[in-house]
Order: sequence, then structure tokens, then C-alpha cells
Amino acid sequence: MLTPLIVAKTTFYPFIFSKTIYFQILVEILFILWLFSKPKLKWTKINISLLIYFGVLFLATIFSLDFLNSFWSSQERMTGFFNLIHLGIFFLIISSTFGKKDFLWLFRFSLLVSIAVSIWSLLDWQARLQGPLGNPGFLAQYLLFNLFFAIYWFLDTPKIYWRLIYFLIFLLDFAVFYLTYTRGALLGFFIGFLSLILARFWKKNRKKAGLLLTLMILVGFGAILGFQKARFLAGSEARIISWGISRNAFKERPILGWGPENYILGFAKHYNPEFSEDKWFDKAHNIVFEQLVGGGILLLFAYLAIYVSAFSPILLAYFITNLFWLEVTSSLILFYIVLAWQDKNNYG
Repeated sequence: MLTPLIVAKTTFYPFIFSKTIYFQILVEILFILWLFSKPKLKWTKINISLLIYFGVLFLATIFSLDFLNSFWSSQERMTGFFNLIHLGIFFLIISSTFGKKDFLWLFRFSLLVSIAVSIWSLLDWQARLQGPLGNPGFLAQYLLFNLFFAIYWFLDTPKIYWRLIYFLIFLLDFAVFYLTYTRGALLGFFIGFLSLILARFWKKNRKKAGLLLTLMILVGFGAILGFQKARFLAGSEARIISWGISRNAFKERPILGWGPENYILGFAKHYNPEFSEDKWFDKAHNIVFEQLVGGGILLLFAYLAIYVSAFSPILLAYFITNLFWLEVTSSLILFYIVLAWQDKNNYG
């Protein structure tokens, strides 16, 4: 949980590489200890969907046009097969050993770390806050999870003093989250939060839920108009062009793609001259196209199956955010923790 605070400036990419190496070392130590504990694994929908995903990811890596890059990735990204396997192992460890009370304290500790991250970001004031994550988008991704952690436990905690703590943490984290000015993350939070409210109302009163849904649709249209007025897509021309490039790259290799972390190969092959001359993309900045180009239609279906098997408002918010951004270790750690939490809630 301390990974976001790790910054080793002696490395080429201190906000990515150092965090990932720190996380990998901890997981490897935990894995050895976990094996000695003789863990009992259950076959659940989430476990099966992850197994299928990693199986397809392995095949896409084996048949990659650049195997080494697919396996290791680059120091700038660190999202190759090697690190993703560590995240999969991390999921197995916590899903097989943590009880519901353990998750409560894990989320509380995550919120404690988010306070440090937010304060660090405010002290390192910039036009768009980025703090120890090194990028406004990465900071927004990380805080997005913690905002929902604060909301979830605020709603489910009867004790007033804990509610006050969660509320104050939410205010701090949301202020920093907003000051990243990451539009995709703001949209993701908005949709995820409304879906959470709707789910809560649906359990209690379906008639009120219907009225709330109507209100949400009206508010949604208002938000769309507001985003349009604020030129939500302004400055995103490069992304839109890259998505067109992504479609063409996918069409050339539709089954297992170009290989994980090899987006740049498809991007270069199908380069569009309208793309800005001073920019280049080694990531699609869209999780759907990233999976399609990296592992073809098989990897995309396997990836979406994870969300279907563990659907929740927080995962919906994360998915919406990643339609405009890319994943890194700090956000992936929380993503796999939420998967393990959902697995515990669904299957005990």
C-alpha cells in the first residue's frame, strides 16, 4: 500500500520503475511465505476470468512481434507480462488469506497513505497536481479508488467518529483529485458515483430508484452539455487520431494482436500523418484499444470478462477513466485488491 510513496530519483523513470520494483520484491517474498501457509483456493467466477485472461495474455506474449518487450515492458511503463503476473499472484494471496475485517483495515490503511499522497501533491504545487505519482493522470487514477473506499465505508459504518474521518479524508482527496484536472477520471467518478447511489436505492425502493434513474439521465445530459461547452475533447485530438490508428492496427492482427506492450509497432505501421509531429504514442490511451492491439479480440474479451465477473461502481469508474488513459502499477495494485474484495463479498 506504500508503493505510491516510493520515488527513487536515481532511476530513469523514478515515478514508475522504482515503485514497480518495490512492489515486485514484496510480492515475491509474500509468495514464498504464502506457499508455506498451504493456501486453499476456490474456483469462483472472478478467479476463472483472471485465469482465462492470464492464459490469453501468455499466448499473446509468446506470439508477440517483440517477445522481450511484451514480457518485460519498458522502464517507463512496467506493465509487461512479468509485472502483471506479480499482480495476479498478489490477488491470489489476498483473496485466499484475507477476511472481510482484514479488507476493512487494508482500505483504512490505503486511505491513510492517500492522505500522505494528497499532502505531498499539495506541497509540490503545480498547474496540475501530480505529487509522488509523477503525472496528473496517474494521481487521479490512484485517488479515484480511495475516494470510493471513503464513500463505501462512510455509508457502511455506523460509528459517527469513523464516518467523520472518512468524510474528511474524502474532502482532502477529492480536492487534490479535482486539481489534477484529469477529465476522464472526473467523468469516471461522476458515472461511478451515480451508479453507486442508484444501486443503493434499488435495494431499498425500486420506484424511487426509477425516479432517481430518470434524474441521473437528466443530470447526465446536463453534464454532457457542460463538458461540451467546456470543450471536453479539446486537446484530445491526438488521442482521437490514435484510436483510428488503433482500429487499423487491430484489423491487421485481430486474433492475438501485436503483443502486449507493442502498441508502438502497430502505431508506426499505420501512422496517420494528421497526428501531431511532436507527439508519439506507445500506449493507446484507451483500455479497449490497448487490449485489442496488444492481444487481439481474445484478450479484450478476456479482460472485459473480469469486469463482468466482479462488476461494481468503483470498477465502472475505473473502466470509464481508462477509456481516456492508461494503467500503471499504483492503480493496478488497487484494482486487484478490489477484485479480491469483490471475490470475498460474492463467495465468502
